[in-house]
Amino acid sequence: MRNIDKDILRLAQRYGYVLIRQAKHLVFKHSNGAVLVTSKSTGDCRALRNIEGTIKKQLKLDTPPIDF
Repeated sequence: MRNIDKDILRLAQRYGYVLIRQAKHLVFKHSNGAVLVTSKSTGDCRALRNIEGTIKKQLKLDTPPIDF
């Protein structure tokens, strides 16, 4: 694995995702059922930030609404 792959793996694991499989993409699954798919060969300098943004959006959607 390259350094960016390791960084993506660490980032996903920090948020509770587990690596399901890897080929040309890394496929992660969260315990709430959310699936995260990232490219193994990221050419974007903001790749980690974009992936983290996607993770935050996925986990935010899972939070229940607050009833008053």
